[in-house]
Amino acid sequence: MFLETKRLQAHAMTQQDAQWLINERNRFFQENHLIKTTEWPGNGLLALLPFYTEAVEAKELEAGFGPWYLIEKPIRKVIGNVNLKSADKGEQVEIGYTIVPSARGKGFAQEAVAAVSDWVFTRKVAVITAQCDQSNLPSLRVLKNTGFKIYGREDTILFFKKVRNSR
Repeated sequence: MFLETKRLQAHAMTQQDAQWLINERNRFFQENHLIKTTEWPGNGLLALLPFYTEAVEAKELEAGFGPWYLIEKPIRKVIGNVNLKSADKGEQVEIGYTIVPSARGKGFAQEAVAAVSDWVFTRKVAVITAQCDQSNLPSLRVLKNTGFKIYGREDTILFFKKVRNSR
């Protein structure tokens, strides 16, 4: 399953994709016809993948409710990922995202978060949450520009949410 925007393709990671990234990283790039990069995947995604594959195997996740990798068109280079984490029996989802350093500052995160958020709201999900350090100005702009609103704070971490059918 994938989503397409003007400049990106967002692919929901399959169990096979995750296994390749864990065990045979080169094969992931080859099989998906992608330009190999040393910038991606990051350590955070790599740490998540074993838990993701276990949840998929146990059929605890609906397709798409996990990591999505982002491909810059038309060069077919992976430039980051968006991660979804379900809570509250799937009625609420937390979103996180990472863009590789060489692709930052170009609006890719905003494009990806908007597309994946729109997809999430086609499911039974009513609320998407996110969190961001108050010093991370680029990420704060992404959340603000994609319709997320601050609803709380703990120390320097701001908590955001976006409710279906609200802008």
